[in-house]
Amino acid sequence: MILAAELIIAILKYFEKDPISLSIWRSVSHKWFVLCPHLVTSFHKINYLYTDSFIQKFINLTELDLYYNSTITDSSVQWFTNLTQLNLHFNSTITDSSIQCLTNLTELDLWCNSTITDSSVQLLTNLTQLNLCINNTITDSSVQLLTNLTQLNLHYNNTITDASIQYLTNLTALNLSFNSTITDSPFQWLTNLTKLHLCNNDTITDSSVQWLTSLTELHLRSNSTITDSSVQLLTNLTKLYLDDNSTITDSSVQSLTNLTKLNLWDNDTITDSSVQCLTNLTKINLSINPTITDLSIQWLTNLTHSRTHSLTHSHNITY
Repeated sequence: MILAAELIIAILKYFEKDPISLSIWRSVSHKWFVLCPHLVTSFHKINYLYTDSFIQKFINLTELDLYYNSTITDSSVQWFTNLTQLNLHFNSTITDSSIQCLTNLTELDLWCNSTITDSSVQLLTNLTQLNLCINNTITDSSVQLLTNLTQLNLHYNNTITDASIQYLTNLTALNLSFNSTITDSPFQWLTNLTKLHLCNNDTITDSSVQWLTSLTELHLRSNSTITDSSVQLLTNLTKLYLDDNSTITDSSVQSLTNLTKLNLWDNDTITDSSVQCLTNLTKINLSINPTITDLSIQWLTNLTHSRTHSLTHSHNITY
């Protein structure tokens, strides 16, 4: 029966671009949910039609997405103590009074959220993933207690500092894009990092990155502080993003032979001489790239996807 619930949710997602089919499936699924609320474990992007009186029936929820939702309140959320994943992106109705009850949470999204504060977050010590992108209410006082965190997003965040990051030694993924408060200082304790975002970041330097030899994914879009001296040491990298980057050159890239994905969008410093050495590449982005030619591409026999035409660049805010 749980599989049936998951199937209905999957079908809803499949038909979400077809108004007629979606309307029919919503009617069917709504009736099914009402009859079997105890079997439903997840709700994604709850719309305005759902209210507390309806959703509070689903006591076994483990995943709840309240992105931009203004109809669901604390009166129902406080009872979902089985929740492990909660999205409060752009949500202003859910407050600390309910969040403090959700101590089983492992994933919490507080992107652009200004209602949830340290008083509740400090109690969520089981969290492994936390999104604080464009969030100015959560501070070091709570984050330093979340020592089980493995993924942390501080994109455009100016409140979290080195004081708390140094305690997060289990981090494997860290996003510091457009961040100016975190410095090189805590990186000596972050040796478990495998994924690092430093897009438009000018506070992190080679002195810290050079020790992160476990990195498999590195984002350096529009970054001018990380240079070849550190990148050449990151031989475990499998994904490298050098879009709009002019500091990393062939001298370091040619040694990264484990790369499977390379982004050279709007990049004119990397040339054929290094790319031809990356024979493990399966994906490469050459949009708005004037330097890479067929001379190197012909050697990349493992390529399954390449983007070579000019596109408007879009960067995802991720962990």
